Amino acid sequence: MDTSTSNHIQQLLSDSGLLNSKSNPENNFQSLDFSNEIILITGAAGSVGSGLSKQLLHCKFKKLILVDTAESPMYELQKELEYSSTKNVSFILLSITNEDSLNYLF
Repeated sequence: MDTSTSNHIQQLLSDSGLLNSKSNPENNFQSLDFSNEIILITGAAGSVGSGLSKQLLHCKFKKLILVDTAESPMYELQKELEYSSTKNVSFILLSITNEDSLNYLF
């Protein structure tokens, strides 16, 4: 990952308000450009993963892959994001601790 992408990710995390931060979570994330990046979030149905996913929907990205093992919370996240622009978003149920699952994913 190049420095520019790393800085974008750090800014997104810092501004999201999801982590201990004094930043305003209401910032406009549309200026962040991940249009050449495929973003993978594991634990996407959890509180941090889902919050980060929602913030990323305001950014440009090539593809967003949301992964979790929790079927019901993942379904709830998918329904919650249903009316957002999710054309480049994939919701995948699998365990990242299973080698076959990771081979399928990558």
